Amino acid sequence: MRNTLALILGLLAVHLLRPGSGFNADPATLDSKATADYVTQALSQGVAPFLLHLIPKSFADARALTNIIGIGVATITVARWEGELDYDRLNGELAAGRARTGGLVRFE
Repeated sequence: MRNTLALILGLLAVHLLRPGSGFNADPATLDSKATADYVTQALSQGVAPFLLHLIPKSFADARALTNIIGIGVATITVARWEGELDYDRLNGELAAGRARTGGLVRFE
C-alpha cells in the first residue's frame, strides 16, 4: 500500500513539476568523448563485481558507506561464526518479509 502511494505521489510530482523540461540540449552537439570513461567503467563491471560489492571489506567500511545489505550480510556472518545466530527468529523475520513481498529466502 505504501509503495503504491509513493509511486502515485512520484508520478504526480513528475507530472506537475516536469523535471528536465527546461533542459534544451542538442544530442548532435554533445561531446561523446567526455562520457567515454563512464561508459567503459559501466561496461567493465559485470555481475560478479556487482555481487562482491555487496559484501563489505570491513565493519567500518560497511558502516561508513551505509551499505545496508553489506551490514546485514556481515551481521549474519559473524552471528553464525560466533554460534549466536537465532535461526528460528531469523526465519520468522524472513517469513514475514516473504509474506509481504513473495521472496524465497531461507537460512539453515
